[in-house]
Amino acid sequence: MRIKKQHGRRTTAALAAVTLVAAAVVLGAGGAALADDGNGAPPVKPDTAADRARLADENAARQVGDLATAHGALGLYRDGGKYVVVLPRTSGKAALTTADLTARGMNARVAASARTSAEVAAMTTAIKQRTWNATANKYAYGFYFDVRRDAMVVGTDAPADVMAPLLRSYPGKIVTESGPTRRDARLDDGPPHWGGASINDVGSTPDCSSGFVVQNSAGTRFMATAAHCFGLGTAVKSTGGGGSFGTVVSRGPFPTWDQELLGGASYGSYIYTGGSAGVGTHVGSANDPVVGFTGYCRSGQTTFEQCGSTVTSLSGSFCDASGCTPSLIVYSGGGTSAGGDSGAPYYLPGTNVAIRGLHIARSGTTMYAERYNSIAAHFGVSIVT
Repeated sequence: MRIKKQHGRRTTAALAAVTLVAAAVVLGAGGAALADDGNGAPPVKPDTAADRARLADENAARQVGDLATAHGALGLYRDGGKYVVVLPRTSGKAALTTADLTARGMNARVAASARTSAEVAAMTTAIKQRTWNATANKYAYGFYFDVRRDAMVVGTDAPADVMAPLLRSYPGKIVTESGPTRRDARLDDGPPHWGGASINDVGSTPDCSSGFVVQNSAGTRFMATAAHCFGLGTAVKSTGGGGSFGTVVSRGPFPTWDQELLGGASYGSYIYTGGSAGVGTHVGSANDPVVGFTGYCRSGQTTFEQCGSTVTSLSGSFCDASGCTPSLIVYSGGGTSAGGDSGAPYYLPGTNVAIRGLHIARSGTTMYAERYNSIAAHFGVSIVT
């Protein structure tokens, strides 16, 4: 059961219980309460030494990833304590060498793929088109190029006979993983609304999760969630108490962008973390995640907080009957999502969490999320902290 409300507000008694359970997470001795979240929000606590070390580790990985991207790498992964930058097969001189990385003080090495960039692009196009079989477009597909396995990984609910023509077209280059493949659709959140809460529309059976709060240049606040949850203009409510969560004011266009903004309600700078009751953790920053980095979390209304996931790609795609959504975070580990987790914040944990994306879908144990920077650029917004 979620934190109890009184007239749509978080009660003192409920907050006292949260304080006892989660003081180490969300409370700081002597910390000042946020003005915008003054309605029962816990005080903000500075980052700890462990938080700073975690962010520094991610930043070091980000520098390797940025350099890899600048040199046309297919991706990278972590092998023990060292990052491996995978370059496409070429006939000329390597665009980047291990010596280059070492000279920059990076704990990383270079490896060569057996695939060219053109081959990866061709496979991506073929899967998005879904024309290899007469019934291929009736099923869903989540896919990305896995540089560790040097293959395109396709998670799908399509039967083997439907997938067979695709596999014959790209022998040894595609790996399939069968399992539930869908866009995933906490519990009575009052204003100011937080991310990670359970939301739905009037009379709607499937629930989704609120993501995180952003603002435009005028300072107007919005709540981000997944676009497949609600149509433009839909009135959205808090699942438990039915209080208004706002209206969909900006959306997609879906499915190219599985992201939308709710507006017209009061929104704070916290997300729910922890279990079914949920506690508030302040949002401190936002950026995209780093490929190969382990330790990210997702916090949604169905599976609650799940941590320890690893990002394997920032160029994944998810296709179903609605169409295809490209340029997605691909991640796995730390607990599989379930229906209702769509829209949930994806983040680096800490005293003040660092938002990294917005969960939208899964295929078996592989999950997909929209990147924070994609949302910020598409809607012209920035994170609220």
